[in-house]
Amino acid sequence: MAKRFNFRQRFELAPGGRLPFSEPTVLLFEDDSTSIQLRSLEDKPLSEASMMCILGSGYLSESLARAAGEQWRNGMQKALAGVKLGANFGLRNPNMGGFTDVILEQITRETGIPVYRDSWDIMVFPSEPSPQFSSATASGHIVVGETVLRASVAAAMGGDSLNEVDEVAFDLFTASLRSSHLADVRVVLLVMAVECLIERRQRPQATVKYLTELVERTSRNSALEASEREALSNALRSLAYESTTKGAKTLAQQVNAGSHAEEPTALVAEAFKMRHSLVHGGRRPDLERVRYVGANLEPMVGELIAGPAVAQSVIQARLDLGVRE
Repeated sequence: MAKRFNFRQRFELAPGGRLPFSEPTVLLFEDDSTSIQLRSLEDKPLSEASMMCILGSGYLSESLARAAGEQWRNGMQKALAGVKLGANFGLRNPNMGGFTDVILEQITRETGIPVYRDSWDIMVFPSEPSPQFSSATASGHIVVGETVLRASVAAAMGGDSLNEVDEVAFDLFTASLRSSHLADVRVVLLVMAVECLIERRQRPQATVKYLTELVERTSRNSALEASEREALSNALRSLAYESTTKGAKTLAQQVNAGSHAEEPTALVAEAFKMRHSLVHGGRRPDLERVRYVGANLEPMVGELIAGPAVAQSVIQARLDLGVRE
């Protein structure tokens, strides 16, 4: 019998999402030689699980199995979006912890059962013998000292309240904290939070006057369709205010540079360029750099939302705590 190959793509449903299947495994597709199953990776039915995988079996080659895996991953993403469910497929972040290759090979020799290090990426392997998968995960917690938290609360209660746009920025900041394992998404969310906080300044009066004249000339240009005249006029009106990136750089000057690993203005500018590449196409930025920018931008955004008075109180409380220790 010809050698066959399987593929496996794991994913995690977003919080609050549940599938309607009361069994731990359901058949999604089957033909004469291949089949696709949806399997729970937890000791519970799919309806109660958040970790699961798509398992395809019976492919004549590794390349066919991988191509099918990519097709089914793409299809499952679209299907979940269609019923308003989200999921983490580990794109751009496939690696997981676990035993070293040496230990995995030793287990395989001793048991006769292939053991693979688990991954968020599509895994392709021989159908027989049936393998096992090894992984290790860990999560951390941010623990804030009582003195520092009390100082932050006291300063916050003595200052201005967040307005409605600031509250949106806070929600985006919170979402970024819950998306640290999705490096690209984390940066996009943080840049959106910064955009909420920007107060765009009007350009010099001479520039505004010139743009107003261009708007008037554009509006009178009968050679253009009405929709084009309107679109161009709106674009020209928006130029009366400084760019979002420039506004972000100005905002970043409020950050206490001495308490961060990167110069705030430069980091914010890089994050905006990174977001443009991620959202609007072009060369995708290096994943490790995306992770670095996100990790360093996050505390800066928190400081911008809190405001200078709160940020300074927190810094001072930490310094005082360090002196006492």
